[in-house]
Amino acid sequence: MESAFIDSLTLSNTIEEVNISIRLYQAFGTRDIEGRDDELEKAAVELETAFLGDVDLGATIRDIRPVQVVASFGYLEHSGVNYRIVDYIVPFLLDGNATLVS
Repeated sequence: MESAFIDSLTLSNTIEEVNISIRLYQAFGTRDIEGRDDELEKAAVELETAFLGDVDLGATIRDIRPVQVVASFGYLEHSGVNYRIVDYIVPFLLDGNATLVS
């Protein structure tokens, strides 16, 4: 989870925004990096399509805010292996997870 906060209040409930972070990895070596970018882009489009498609969000998930989805491309070296990465921040609206105290 990237972050969470109360987005709004109703008379008896809260609506929270929870930002989930998702990272896609693609290892590369001396091969053509552009081909790797194409593969990652295809995976990213499939992920976005899944978020925006007809999915069952469950009882407490109110919505996904697609216009606020952020994708950042970069590189990462881990244990001697180089990776091309895409980091996604996906905001979800949840119903009634926060406890209000008076």
